[in-house]
Amino acid sequence: MPSTISGSTPAAPAFSTSRFRAEREADWVAFDVLLTRLEKKGAKALSSDELLQLPLLYRATLSSLSIARATSLDKALLDHLDALSIRGYFLIYGVRQSRLDRVTR
Repeated sequence: MPSTISGSTPAAPAFSTSRFRAEREADWVAFDVLLTRLEKKGAKALSSDELLQLPLLYRATLSSLSIARATSLDKALLDHLDALSIRGYFLIYGVRQSRLDRVTR
């Protein structure tokens, strides 16, 4: 039987910000790198595999943001994940211009 503190129920393991970050940060960095290349050089700068990774990394980032908000992690991490999610949204789902709109501008 697990040990208890003064006869109470077992203590739940504390949520660790550093463990949360360590487990997920590689995906955030990979997503940021792909977004930066997409911003600078367009979709042609990414391989087919990288293009397929974009929505997966986007969803992983949104999931991390949701967990970070629910567990009240530090504001700097929340701001970073929020900004990364917004960039991803606009680059993946952003407004598309028609050829006519591009020509007339």
